[in-house]
Amino acid sequence: MVLLLGIALLWTVTRGAWSYASVLGRQHTGMSHSAVSAVLAISSVVALAGAAVGPVAARSFGRMRSMAVFVTAQALAMAVLVLTHDPVLFIVAAVLWHACQLAVLVQMLAAALIDPTGRLVASLSGAGALGTGIGPLAVGAVLDAAGADVLGIVLALGTVVASLPLLRMTVAGTAASPEMGLAPSSTETG
Repeated sequence: MVLLLGIALLWTVTRGAWSYASVLGRQHTGMSHSAVSAVLAISSVVALAGAAVGPVAARSFGRMRSMAVFVTAQALAMAVLVLTHDPVLFIVAAVLWHACQLAVLVQMLAAALIDPTGRLVASLSGAGALGTGIGPLAVGAVLDAAGADVLGIVLALGTVVASLPLLRMTVAGTAASPEMGLAPSSTETG
């Protein structure tokens, strides 16, 4: 249940932030509508690198360490995206945020090895859908009530807190791998 709540919170934070990214980009950086839209579209495509880097980082540094780094970088990038007034920082933050998010999702799916029935993945998908629906409402309410500065902090902290159950699941998946005949590399136990 804690894991499902964590996933719901993570998707609330990330999808809520995504729903306001273009508004924040226009208001804070002064970029045009088309420029912000292009940045967000390109960042989504370029971020596919995160899906490739995630497994490589897990093999090289261990799942736990790589997940912790990706979650931290994602949280910081999201805060920078919300708080910055510099177009270059906005672009870098958007790309880094999406790349780290895909790296985290890849690790989450890899940890699903602990549930060969698929029920865990189905439950996680449902929790993600719930967060996707709640996210824009929650982020909009915080933005209206407290402003962008507070929103940036809330999004960063929310990402870290929501990722804690994911990190725990990653550790459990790593521990379960040898039992299932899937021996992790020597660095994966870190």
